[in-house]
Amino acid sequence: MITAALDTSCGASLAIARGEQIVFQGFLPGQQREADRDLVPWVEAGLAQAQVEVRAIQRWTVGVGPGSFSGIRTGIALVRGVCAVSGAACRGVPSSAALALALAEGQTLAVSLGVLHDGRCGQVILSRYQWADGALQARGPASAEAPADLTGAELACDLYVTVQGALVLPMLPEGVRRRTRAVAAIEGRCLLALSRGDSLAADAAGGASLEPVYVRPPVFVASRPAAVSVA
Repeated sequence: MITAALDTSCGASLAIARGEQIVFQGFLPGQQREADRDLVPWVEAGLAQAQVEVRAIQRWTVGVGPGSFSGIRTGIALVRGVCAVSGAACRGVPSSAALALALAEGQTLAVSLGVLHDGRCGQVILSRYQWADGALQARGPASAEAPADLTGAELACDLYVTVQGALVLPMLPEGVRRRTRAVAAIEGRCLLALSRGDSLAADAAGGASLEPVYVRPPVFVASRPAAVSVA
């Protein structure tokens, strides 16, 4: 079976596999306004490099966030469109789960994992996972948190990872920052691994699994105290 995974939550990642063998994995950096225009030619180039026709792909996995509001929607729309024409199955998995899975690789003991995204307004978006016995489990929905609160027992994790190091690392308390790995990209191969029957994967027909992970509306500003007039 030929499968593919696409994530556009932070830049774009693409992986293509024949069975268990990854035949292409690439990353397109950037969140510029031109990113959606560049995406399709880049995916086509990846398919050509892998020598795979898009109609030959039988199952697609797409990352659904957290991340760029427009980026996530662009990736989901592209995969939906491809599958509507080719008849391939599709499903969505959290982009944060792919980051957590890459962080968990090599861990032999149970460990709690935190995936951090920039939450704007001095906050981070925290997605928590547990790695135990070779399986990854989500620990509740993603949430916006003050960086200082990551040191508390309720939110603390053993290890953290972020794909937005330049934005996230300066906000973190020193103890959390020392346990945080900054990576350049989400690995498409991890999205593919999550779609192979893992408990985090959703039904092969897509459906609710393709709902984007939004912690906040796309435009968010901190609330300001209401003006008080004195007569």
